[in-house]
Amino acid sequence: MSVFNIIIPVYNEEARIAKTCKFIIRFLRENSDIYKVIFVDDGSVDGTVEVINDFIKTNSGIEVLKQDRNYGKGAAVKAGIMHAEGEYACYIDGDMAYSFNHLKKMYKALKDNDVVIGSRALGFKNSRRITIKRRLLGGGFNQLVRLITGLPYKDTQAGLKGFKLEKAKKIFSKIHDSRFWFDVEVLFIAKKYHYKIKEIPAIVAREHTGKNTRVQLFSDTLKMFWGLFKIHFYNIRGDYSQSND
Repeated sequence: MSVFNIIIPVYNEEARIAKTCKFIIRFLRENSDIYKVIFVDDGSVDGTVEVINDFIKTNSGIEVLKQDRNYGKGAAVKAGIMHAEGEYACYIDGDMAYSFNHLKKMYKALKDNDVVIGSRALGFKNSRRITIKRRLLGGGFNQLVRLITGLPYKDTQAGLKGFKLEKAKKIFSKIHDSRFWFDVEVLFIAKKYHYKIKEIPAIVAREHTGKNTRVQLFSDTLKMFWGLFKIHFYNIRGDYSQSND
């Protein structure tokens, strides 16, 4: 059994998923049977699943779960976590924003930690690639996260996070959000449960910084701001209590 599950949420990625799959196959061949890749299709209406299935036919280290409709990235990641078996799991963006080389560092760090999160703030190569608008919005959101939730981390939003699987299942069983602020909710719950959390540098791929994104910076950022207050409310209501298990 593979001990490290790589969960990749995807949505309408037909145009570039073949490139991702080819890279994954090379990665799996070079790293024995430690890793397993779980694509979670979040209700794509294009040929994303069909392309992945073509690669699965000859590669046992890859599988795909299909959501019946588009629920959001958080819901896709949760589905992958709950489905996974083994010792560890991580989720990483399917557009290859982060090199799989990060996973080796994450795997090593998880030996002594419960949660490992990628931080673009610690990745010194990122500073010249990120636009001023993104820096301002990202910095402002991070400050608000610290103020409202008490989370001390430099970057809560990078799509690169790893867990001891047993702890991940407990965390994700409690989350409410499926789209904009689930990353913060995940870290808030982990910290509330006194799990040991470590940040590692996350370097954004050069080709990723210049491409179009589905994120609407201002409207989505406002939704994330509102989500922080929801986390505070859910916490007061007792939704995150371990006694609710």
